[in-house]
Amino acid sequence: MTDPQQGAKLAPVKLKYLDFLLAVHKARLSDQKPLLIPPDEQRLLEIIAVRYAMHQPLSMMQALELRDELFLSPSAVSRKIDNLRDAELIRVVVDTVDRRVKFIEPAEKALAHFEYLGTLMPLSTVG
Repeated sequence: MTDPQQGAKLAPVKLKYLDFLLAVHKARLSDQKPLLIPPDEQRLLEIIAVRYAMHQPLSMMQALELRDELFLSPSAVSRKIDNLRDAELIRVVVDTVDRRVKFIEPAEKALAHFEYLGTLMPLSTVG
């Protein structure tokens, strides 16, 4: 077995997305930004925001069907939705045509969250 202290040196990785993930990890560890949320809730919020940006808002029933993508049970997905709503990151809107259908939309606080995450992204370089 190789001793990590004496093992082969790893080449520095120059991947922008990995740099971004490292920046998010460091920000989460520093506890300086209350907008950082648990990774499973972050993933759910991302799905909600992307679907909303595509003008295909996620219904509550569709969100509960994300269990395979999120590796969570429907009840766990429901709890995550409640957590995001309690944190005022999402809002649930009743469909105007069929009041039985509820859609999940990102709230202003979620947009601020994504804006902050955008500041952690490495600057893109040309060429």
